[in-house]
Amino acid sequence: RSVITMAKAILQLEMPQSCRECPFYKITDICDILSAWNNYMPVLVPSEGKHPDCPLKEVEEDEFDRAFATYYEIQGLSAEEEVE
Repeated sequence: RSVITMAKAILQLEMPQSCRECPFYKITDICDILSAWNNYMPVLVPSEGKHPDCPLKEVEEDEFDRAFATYYEIQGLSAEEEVE
């Protein structure tokens, strides 16, 4: 039996304080990410605050730096080199 795992990624954006400030929010109070996870059935979000299942997690700066350092190491690059 094989297990399929999905790679993880870090998306750098300003952490929204509410769903309505999020780039994945639709004007109809629907979250694109949660809806995709729900077989594309709309998931309504609260008018204030965040949905309890919100996948966006704040990452401390040192965690962010470590993630990029690991990426550069895997790619055989130095941190000063630009990635295309």
